[in-house]
Amino acid sequence: MGWLFTLGASRKDIINDVIAPWETKAASSKTIKHCTRGNVLWMVQETYVKATEQFERFIMCILLRRSGGDWGYKDMDESMHPHYYTCPLSYLEDTKVLCKDWRENVRKYNAHKNRKIEKGALYTLKNANVSWKQVRVVSLRPLRIQSPYGSIHKIAKRLLGDKIQSA
Repeated sequence: MGWLFTLGASRKDIINDVIAPWETKAASSKTIKHCTRGNVLWMVQETYVKATEQFERFIMCILLRRSGGDWGYKDMDESMHPHYYTCPLSYLEDTKVLCKDWRENVRKYNAHKNRKIEKGALYTLKNANVSWKQVRVVSLRPLRIQSPYGSIHKIAKRLLGDKIQSA
């Protein structure tokens, strides 16, 4: 699907509209829980299908974007394998599995994000425009690294790659 924009809508207006319950002749739906991670709205949606009298819970990934002063959204569910992995782990426990690969990427993302960084340890760098790819952590707050040439740099935790095991 494409993007849906609402004239004059704020980000908060879009979020409130998307999480609101709805009902048709065939089904009804309500949001069990939701959160935002940047401009990604994560939702656990519960839908009741009237014909089968069945409840289904699934994860929705709603991308939020501003264009020309108006806010809009693009909605996807887990089965579409959205290339966003900031979904809270608790949402995986509450819902039906629709895409195993996507869930594995969410688990990997959360494990990497929540890992413990060790002062003095060697790490690789991710997405760095530098010739050196290994750094030593010299402070944790703020996170500072030392290059192989001795220079000290403050970096974001997300740029720190995997820990290098010493021999």
